[in-house]
Amino acid sequence: MPFVNRRDPEAVAQLLIINAALYGEEKTKEISRYRFSIDTLRKISNRKNIQNNFLDTLHGELSELGWYLIVLDDEYAIINIEMLSSWVNLSSKRLRELEFFDKDDQEVSEMFYEKYHQDGIEEIEE
Repeated sequence: MPFVNRRDPEAVAQLLIINAALYGEEKTKEISRYRFSIDTLRKISNRKNIQNNFLDTLHGELSELGWYLIVLDDEYAIINIEMLSSWVNLSSKRLRELEFFDKDDQEVSEMFYEKYHQDGIEEIEE
């Protein structure tokens, strides 16, 4: 059985960013974020199994290069950290002013489902 040379997290981080740049060149636009499957990560890293310690180190390497790793349910995403600075920054002021901090968990849950319930989310019965 041939020896498999697994890529280290630094090289994988670089390849993920190169992949974004190459796609951006193809589409003639800047790619500041994208999603990818675990199979893609396995291929890029030359690993059969993606361990948590590898992901932690990969996250650190991407961060050093100005990108952030996001672990989703069954895939991953990276985003250029510079893009986060344009996001709105919310404090807890509104919640405090409307006395949400004084409500217990059940009251919060009831208010959430009454006013902010998203379609497709079913309330869990206890």
